[in-house]
Amino acid sequence: MDCRRLLIVLVLLGLAFMARAQSEGLPTEPTLVPVADVSREDPTAAERPSGPARAANPSLATLVDGALGSLRREHDLAGITVAVVRDDALHVARGYGQADLATARPVDSATTLFRMGSVSKTFIWTAVMLLVERGELDLDTDVNTYLHEVEVNAAFGEPVTLRHLMAHRAGFEDTLQLFTVADNDPRRLAELLIAHQPTRVYPPRARTAYSNWGAGLAAQVVEDVAGQAYGDFLQQALLTPWACRTPPGRLRVTWRRQGGSDSPPAIAPATAVLAGKTTCSSAPTGR
Repeated sequence: MDCRRLLIVLVLLGLAFMARAQSEGLPTEPTLVPVADVSREDPTAAERPSGPARAANPSLATLVDGALGSLRREHDLAGITVAVVRDDALHVARGYGQADLATARPVDSATTLFRMGSVSKTFIWTAVMLLVERGELDLDTDVNTYLHEVEVNAAFGEPVTLRHLMAHRAGFEDTLQLFTVADNDPRRLAELLIAHQPTRVYPPRARTAYSNWGAGLAAQVVEDVAGQAYGDFLQQALLTPWACRTPPGRLRVTWRRQGGSDSPPAIAPATAVLAGKTTCSSAPTGR
C-alpha cells in the first residue's frame, strides 16, 4: 500500500472513531483534572492529579507526564516544570527531574525557580498601567519627563513615550548588551540603562523592533514615579494584594533579590535585567 492510500485509510478510521464516540457519548478530549491545594506544609501536593476521573478517562496530567518525559529525553534536560491553567483555574502543576544535580534535589513546582524570560515584561507593563490608572503616568508623555537620572537621547525631533516602549516601536537599535550583565552586578538599574543605552535608529512608530532596553527603561520610569524600587512597588501594589485574594495556604508570593536569606519565593528578579531574567516557580505563578 502506498503512502497516499495509507493516509486515506488512517483518516477514514479517525473519522469513524469520532462518529462512534459522539454517538455513544464517549469523551473525544482529555478530561482536565484539578490538582490538590498547594500549601507550605505539603509543597508537593500540586504534583499529584486528584479524583477518580483519572482512572475513567485519560487525564491532562497523564498527557503532560508523557509530553514532558519525551521532551526531557530528547533534549537531555536535568529539570523542568510546567503549569496548565484553563478558565482561571490551575489544573496541573508539576516538576520533573532535578533542581540541583550536586545534591539531587528534585524540582518542586511550588518552590523551584526557573527563568521566565520575557514574560518578565508582563509585570513591567502591569506596573506601568497601575500607575496610569492612578493618574500618575500618561502613556503619551515624553518619558524623560518622569526619569530622574536616565535621559533618552534626542533624535528625529520626536520624544519616546511609554506607548512606544510598550509596543516596541520606540526606534531603538536591537541590542543584547543588558543580558551580558551578571545577576549579582551591584549597579542600580538606572546606572545600567545609562551605560548600555542603544542608538535611536528609527523615528517612533516607524518600525517594530523588540527592545529589552526599552522594557527596562519602563521599569525605571515606575521606580522614579513611585519613589521606590521597582520590585518593592510590585510587591506592594500587585503581588501582596494578589496573594491576599487567594485562599489561605494556597499561595506565597515574595519579590526579593536572588541570594537573600528568606525562604524560597514564588517570583524573584535579577534586578540588573528586569526585562528577561525574572525567575518563578510554576504552581504559584499559575495561580
